[in-house]
Amino acid sequence: MKLTWRGTEVLSAAIIELLLAVIFTDLLLLIISTFLLVLLLGDFYTAYKTLERDRRALENMNSPEPLIKIFKGKVRSVELHLPRPLNSRVTADPEWVKVTSRGDKLLLTITPQTFGRYNIRFNITSQSRLGFWSTSYTSKPLLEVLALPSATPILARALSLIADLTSPGEDEGEEEKRAKRSPGVEYVGLREYEVGDSYRRINWLASLRAQKLIINEYLAGGGSLSLLVNLDSPSSAVLDFTISASLAVALASVQSGVDFTLYVISGGVLESTPSLDPLRGLEALVRLALEKYGLGFEALEYISPQPSPRLARVAEALKSLNLEKLFKDRTAKARYFTAKMRDTNLIVYCGNLVTNTQLLIDLLTSLKPGTRVVFVVHPKPWIEVKDPQEASIIAKTHERVSSFLRKHYAVYSKPEAAGEEVLLYSLSLSLSRPEKAAP
Repeated sequence: MKLTWRGTEVLSAAIIELLLAVIFTDLLLLIISTFLLVLLLGDFYTAYKTLERDRRALENMNSPEPLIKIFKGKVRSVELHLPRPLNSRVTADPEWVKVTSRGDKLLLTITPQTFGRYNIRFNITSQSRLGFWSTSYTSKPLLEVLALPSATPILARALSLIADLTSPGEDEGEEEKRAKRSPGVEYVGLREYEVGDSYRRINWLASLRAQKLIINEYLAGGGSLSLLVNLDSPSSAVLDFTISASLAVALASVQSGVDFTLYVISGGVLESTPSLDPLRGLEALVRLALEKYGLGFEALEYISPQPSPRLARVAEALKSLNLEKLFKDRTAKARYFTAKMRDTNLIVYCGNLVTNTQLLIDLLTSLKPGTRVVFVVHPKPWIEVKDPQEASIIAKTHERVSSFLRKHYAVYSKPEAAGEEVLLYSLSLSLSRPEKAAP
């Protein structure tokens, strides 16, 4: 509780009147001084009682749910019931929780900007009836908000599928059976139908010739797919997009039985896994997603879309030996990873076009001619950046790199497009395999 400017003036006047009363032994001045002090103390008492009543009402409010769940970036309204109306102004911390007081109810408008778990505290402030005192109080955590990533639905679907496919059981659903027996995309011949095989794989012409059911046989996990995931994101919205798109690829791979090699860029460093069967690949991506959501975001970098060899030549011409070595090392690393991709028919990139741009350009310029590359990128990676200058740089970088890529590759801005591309790819490969004669 603090004195307002008016209260400070009254207190100063009371002290001056008291000093003058003592010096001049003036009874009238003493009465005036005492009256002013009594006013201050009385106003203090009423302000304190009001604050205490509001504090108790706030701490005894009735919430419909102790843990409020909401997707990051969405808006949700929650109504809280109080034992009595408040006489104080109420705000909340964090600032994205807006409070509106309506009699004995508080209406909260919640709009979390980043995912995570947050404790909600309330601040009540008011002035005393005579305006001599200002009161304020910050409550203990009274509510909890769980802001879920936008990728939560597809992440939950992936976790559910992993649980279904890794848990032994006698009663399996049709989706689980299909996933376990899902055909690959490398056609290897024909064989006789067995119980549990999908009817969609029956080759009716071969069955008619052999007078028994014959199905197309595929090499499990066939095909050649590389998934390149850029986890360095300028904002939580872009990270959500990247994880959604990469999980869509993994889920589509499980559905079509396509093995894939996972390449992950994190902290500016590119790492890869051996070729993974679809389920193991899905598990690896889920682990990455959970780990990334538990950590922060990497720093941004903005680099012009130029291959490192070209930049190395520029650096050499400028006699900048350290830069020259840096670009040569980057070129060597890019060639090492693209050599691992030499048998890849399709590369799907999920992420954004404003971080690790140099590494991305180096990889693209090192690929063998004819390699099909599909980009699934966030359309507006600057959307959550508050600094106008930084947002402008990100927007210009995105536009420049996007124009560079669209000349040679397919570029999408919808996460689900990644899964559709993989399914179309597996279908095109299966249709392109010539059938062998029935045994």
